[in-house]
Amino acid sequence: MAEKIIEVKKVSKRYGNKTVLNNVSFSIRKGTIHGFIGPNGAGKTTTLSILTRLVLPTRGETYIDNKSVNRDPSFNRHLGFIPAEPRFPNLTVENYLLDCGYLRDIPQEEVLRKLASSPLAQFRRQSCHSLSTG
Repeated sequence: MAEKIIEVKKVSKRYGNKTVLNNVSFSIRKGTIHGFIGPNGAGKTTTLSILTRLVLPTRGETYIDNKSVNRDPSFNRHLGFIPAEPRFPNLTVENYLLDCGYLRDIPQEEVLRKLASSPLAQFRRQSCHSLSTG
């Protein structure tokens, strides 16, 4: 049986007196593909936000590649996440990439050097909001 690549254990999330996730547990095996399906307000985005550490759980633990999302800053070394609706209207491409580098402990100079040699360089000062997500 393939090893677990993602594990969610008894995760709950509350915003004030509203419970968005209640004791959610699941695991995903390496090499498999999954999707979240459910009505608005079911907790799909909250779960993904917890897995990417954009939101902290009220209770429970999450692991990616056996690294604790809550405690191990290297959990996201090989993780990418693109939301369906980007929420950074005032962020330039360069600033967005610098922020992504910061989250992965990549030095600013390295991010800027790689950006300069990338086809994205021509868009570096452009707002992310003005670009296609395709």
